[in-house]
Amino acid sequence: MPLTHDDRTAASPSAFATPVFSDPATAMGPRQGSRRGGRAAIESLLTLTAFPLDMGGRLARLRAAYRLVGHERAPTVVVLGGISAHRRAVTLASEGGEAGWWQGVLGEEGADLCARYRVLSLDWLGGPDGTTGPGDEACPEPFPAVTTRDQARLVVRLLDHLGVAHVHAVVSASYGGMVAQHLCTELRGRLGRAIIMGCAHRPDAMALARRHIQREILALVDDARGVALARALAMTTYRTGAEFNRRFGGDEAGASLAGYLDYQGRKFARRFNAQSYACLIDSIDAHRFDPTGLSTLLSLLGFSTDELCPPALMRAFAGCIPALRQFDVLETPFGHDAFLCEKERVAAFLHKTLDGESS
Repeated sequence: MPLTHDDRTAASPSAFATPVFSDPATAMGPRQGSRRGGRAAIESLLTLTAFPLDMGGRLARLRAAYRLVGHERAPTVVVLGGISAHRRAVTLASEGGEAGWWQGVLGEEGADLCARYRVLSLDWLGGPDGTTGPGDEACPEPFPAVTTRDQARLVVRLLDHLGVAHVHAVVSASYGGMVAQHLCTELRGRLGRAIIMGCAHRPDAMALARRHIQREILALVDDARGVALARALAMTTYRTGAEFNRRFGGDEAGASLAGYLDYQGRKFARRFNAQSYACLIDSIDAHRFDPTGLSTLLSLLGFSTDELCPPALMRAFAGCIPALRQFDVLETPFGHDAFLCEKERVAAFLHKTLDGESS
């Protein structure tokens, strides 16, 4: 069975345009990438010094890899995804190469955000890509704990560097939705609205249990095989039994399903090391946020079969938000990964919420 972006096949951003940066130790202004009809795609690097972290750590030097796509004078939209997301959320047809990890939702075939907005996305702090993470030169060992608020503070520093006085919206899902919650308080009046999918103000208890097992796998098998096994287990939580039965139920020996899980694990392990993986799942588990004082307009989208953030948890989150604009639950067989798989329906939700229509 051929695998698509529905199956989390987006490659590491380092596999795309090379070189993106000329000198990782130097702060750079935006580097021109590709243009189409007035839309530009730019990738660049910001270097910061003395970046304190929520849980007591400190990075003496931090580099942040980011990407801007759209018209230079268009309103800014920040896009944030799951822990496997990276700065190439969406690409222009003129760029060639791999499509962005959320291309079907944000691109021309979906909500076409780049036609109306300038889309900003970045690589996660603590991840395996262009932003500072475990194993980087001059970073402390072990790498310090990173919280969702730390990620939000990094986004704010990036917006300040780019001279963005007002953010039209944050569009987020999964781990990115946790970061978006903190952006609502860090940006305050600078943020127009936030759209959050598939996450809540705290983790679900069963999700915590499953990530505990992943963490134990990484500790026991501290190499690429451990990362692959932990990721294969995670894949069973992103999707649903109903979908697996539909796709693989006819295979009595389970070879196709095993092959699918092994492939997803090995592919992920080619990009992530154990330290980066542990850093980001620890960040998920540590997330706690009090939404009762929020003044930012929030739109929430949950998924009926999401096992990582069940609809009941999202309803509890929604019930605490004073400025809740709308809360929808999408009926879907795709579980947590519905934000990736339900391209047309998620794009329609974005059209409605970004354009200011009421539900």
